[in-house]
Amino acid sequence: MADETYDRPINQEEARHRERAMAAEIEARERETDRAIAAAESWGMRFRRISWGAVFAGVVVALVVHLMLSILGIAIGATAFDPTQPNPWAGLGIGTAIWFIISSLIALFVGGWVAARLSGVARRGDAALHGIVTWGLATLVSAYLLTTAVGGLIGGTVGILGGTIQGAVASGGMPSRQQLKDVTQAGSPAREAAIQAIMSQRNVDRAKAEAILDQNIAQATQAAETASEKLGQAAFWTFIGLLVAALAAAFGGWMGRPREPVLLPA
Repeated sequence: MADETYDRPINQEEARHRERAMAAEIEARERETDRAIAAAESWGMRFRRISWGAVFAGVVVALVVHLMLSILGIAIGATAFDPTQPNPWAGLGIGTAIWFIISSLIALFVGGWVAARLSGVARRGDAALHGIVTWGLATLVSAYLLTTAVGGLIGGTVGILGGTIQGAVASGGMPSRQQLKDVTQAGSPAREAAIQAIMSQRNVDRAKAEAILDQNIAQATQAAETASEKLGQAAFWTFIGLLVAALAAAFGGWMGRPREPVLLPA
């Protein structure tokens, strides 16, 4: 009897201890579950598939890096320029194009990296998409700057030249587009007038004047075909350049992704 009376309080204490341990474990699991739910809600609500703030930051960094590299290229080109050479401008256009491509790729890679890093997105696909969106916005901003600044300058020059051309056409010193079209038609008044003008200016007979006129028309047609071909080539290589730039920005975003999602405190 003494042993049974002595053993009973010990068993109750062990039972209470086990109950407290189980309650503590359940409470810890509940806290872990609540923490996971809060993290999931924070990820779904505050960290969506895209962070525009990170994209804008990437665009700013890309434009500044490109500006810095462009200034560096100007400094290198000015240092290497030698006016005493027979043709000091030889290779300048090709070198400028190569440097522009390299600087653009570097700038977009850095911009995509910054955008992905600041977005807090750990998924590779989403990080690469941040780089692509950064490339798209940077391209639009660059196109806008070119069309407003450089375009305004060119537009002013073209406006002056256009006024001069229109004045020349009105005074009869330069044929219009319709007159240029008519001059190719045999027996048309425009062609006859052009032949007569060549005969009087160069003091040649009609056959020679017609040959000169046909030669000029052929040269103008060839120049138009060459310009059209060059325009097509320029458009194609521009497309390739934009595609490569997009890949560079996407690769920068892929490389700049954080290893795990970055969650802001509530």
